[in-house]
Parts: sequence; structure tokens; C-alpha cells
Amino acid sequence: MNPKNLEGLLARVTDPKMRAAAAKSLAAAEKLAAKKTELARSGTLTEAGVRAALKDALPTIVREHQAAAAPIAKLAAQAKAKRDGLGVRSADPTTPAAVIEQANRAEIRAWLRTLPPAEMAQLAMSTEDARILESMLSAPPELVNLRGNQRDLAEKIEQRYLEMTFPAELAEAERLEQAAAEAADVAKVALNEIKAVADVDAHTFAQIEARIGAPWLIKNTNSVQVVDFGDDGKVNYRDASPAEIESGVYYKNETEWRAARAAA
Repeated sequence: MNPKNLEGLLARVTDPKMRAAAAKSLAAAEKLAAKKTELARSGTLTEAGVRAALKDALPTIVREHQAAAAPIAKLAAQAKAKRDGLGVRSADPTTPAAVIEQANRAEIRAWLRTLPPAEMAQLAMSTEDARILESMLSAPPELVNLRGNQRDLAEKIEQRYLEMTFPAELAEAERLEQAAAEAADVAKVALNEIKAVADVDAHTFAQIEARIGAPWLIKNTNSVQVVDFGDDGKVNYRDASPAEIESGVYYKNETEWRAARAAA
């Protein structure tokens, strides 16, 4: 990879920690490329021999890339959790206030249904009264005549409501999303470079990726343990090795672990 291109890629990553993670993912790709160059220059191997040697080195390279990308995936999962935690405010359902709140929202929705679609859309995007938006978002779109193409309006209404109601929280979620996305773009470039240099078929590469993953770590009183799953799907715990502690990622629970893997 061209050094200037690498500098340009990393310059797009604004968060320092994410830039460091992205740099490590690129380093893994560069390491494999350097090995390929070294093997080719040695003249001791045929082209098939070079490919075989690179395939042997691939698990280590993929492991290094996954370890580098793990903090990126974890930040993306945190950003998603933060955004998903924002929503329509509601009174405690066990209190009388909740009954009054639901009645008021139903009344507002009934009024909204009397408005022409264009007028209702304009109102939704201009009102400063969060109660109107809460009424629209706390029920299925059909109850406020959001049908067909107007379903897209529901997403815009939700975004506007969040901006009005949770400006600081939404800004933080968007900051985390951007930081993770910038680094993930670089990590993807690095992974594509690894695939190109290794020159193995997609199925073989997928098998290697499936066998390798940044270990899921948990910290107990006296030790750090790896959480993994047996063939029967049951959770197993074992003491982590120094290498696993170095490359592993701490997740609070299985939901967070799976979200990070899905975002990788």
C-alpha cells in the first residue's frame, strides 16, 4: 500500500483512539504484504509455494486485524446502544399520570387525522411542541395517517423529536457513530488488502475468519477469563492466556458481544 495513501486514510479518522486502532489494522495488512515481497525476493519458492506460505501466515494476520478492529466494533455497538436508548418519554405506567398522558396523546392523534397529509407533514417538521411529536411516535404510523411514501416521514419526525428532546445525548451518539464509522472504513480497506495479498478463495478466507475472533473477556476477582461457546451452544469459561488478554475485548454481556461482532 502506498504510504501517502495510508496517511490519507488515517487522516480521515478524527478520534485518536480509533485512529490508533485503524493504524493497527493497516499494519496487519502491511505485514502480510511485506512477507509476500520477502518470499518473492528470496527466490527459493515457486509461486505456489509463496501462496502456501502466505496461507500459513494468514491466521496470525487475520487475528491481528480482528484484534485491531475489535475496539472499533465495540464503539459502534456502544453508539447503537446509546441511540437505541433514546425514545419517546412516557410517564410511569403504574401511575395515574400515564392514563392522562395516553388520553392526551390519543386526542392529539385524532386531531392530526383530520388534517390533510401535506399540512400534517408540515406541522410535524415545524412544531416546537414535543407533545405533538410524542403522540405521533408512540403509536403505529397508520394511526396518524402515515401511509405509503409518508412512512419515510416517520423517520424524519423521530430524528426531529430526538434533536428537540435529547440534543446532548443524540450529539454524543452521533459523535460515537462517526468515530466508529471512520475507523471501520479504514479497517475494511485493510481487510480487503489482506484478502488481495493472500490470494485465497473467499470460502477459505471465511473459514479462517470464523475460526478466529478477538476473545470475549470478563474480569473476575482474581483472574481474567475467556467466554466462549461449545459445540452444544453452552457458555464456557476458562482462564485467559497473556496473548488473549492482550488481544481480547471486555464485554458486559452476550448482547454487547454479538452487537460488536455484527458491526465488525
